[in-house]
Amino acid sequence: KKTFDEVFALRAEELQLGFLKILRGTHMKQQADRHGYVYDDHAPYEIKSNSYLTAAELDKIRLAEQTLNTYWNKHFMTDTIETVMEQVESPFEWFLRFGRHHVMNHWSFHRYQLHDLFQRLVDFVRQTMPQQAIAIEDAAKKDYLAHHAIKPRRWWAEPKNKNHVLRAYHVSHPDTNLDALYKYAMVVPVSDGHLIAIYHPDKTTINRFIPES
Repeated sequence: KKTFDEVFALRAEELQLGFLKILRGTHMKQQADRHGYVYDDHAPYEIKSNSYLTAAELDKIRLAEQTLNTYWNKHFMTDTIETVMEQVESPFEWFLRFGRHHVMNHWSFHRYQLHDLFQRLVDFVRQTMPQQAIAIEDAAKKDYLAHHAIKPRRWWAEPKNKNHVLRAYHVSHPDTNLDALYKYAMVVPVSDGHLIAIYHPDKTTINRFIPES
């Protein structure tokens, strides 16, 4: 846990946890009994426990690693995770807790739709970090919008004042075409206004817009 937190603080693009493998003909294989290694008897011969780490402890590390790999290493939501990490003492503990939430809900770490990942994270944050949930959800919406080249599926309610917001945005941005906004733009509510995501074929732009009251 301590090492994980120290290394994660470096904010490398990827953090990979490797699990020891007891390979035939190696010095580690010869020392296996001395250190109480229990490991798979087929490839990749990965350890299950030893005299220093129980199977349950290794399972915790593997679960944290699975969550880390899906939500950090894939770069779907870098700013979202950064916003979460500003509020937690231990990245390892947070990834572990979120991983347990996955297991409890029978969610897969390998088969998923992108909107499901964002919805799961936001729901988990609402349950466990309610005071920070608004800021994290704002970051999640922006990350989600930025990861698509065309209008994505929503995991939030569409604002009823969408057309009003687009007209107000057009007034404050006269260089935009109102018909193009209706065709290409998404209006996404955030804590201090709206995100206007314009998925034009030539370019995607995302702007924070606060309509005048």
